[in-house]
Amino acid sequence: MNLVKTLSRLGDLATLQDGWHDGEGVAPARETVSLARQMIMFADEQMYFNEVSIFPLFEGGIELVFHAGPNDYELEYRNDLV
Repeated sequence: MNLVKTLSRLGDLATLQDGWHDGEGVAPARETVSLARQMIMFADEQMYFNEVSIFPLFEGGIELVFHAGPNDYELEYRNDLV
């Protein structure tokens, strides 16, 4: 996993504001971004995943998709659950 690239992508999503998707979409909460960052750091330490994809959730939050060979593992950090 390219940690610098991954954290940069997360940083970009952290700057989203409400209405980020054609006037709709809730910005990720600071706590949500922090939890996602902690998981990325943990995953990097384990050196198990080849890559991680990061997406904003429309209803507010961050989705992490960890790629390990032919398998993908998805985690959602939603604003309403932190």
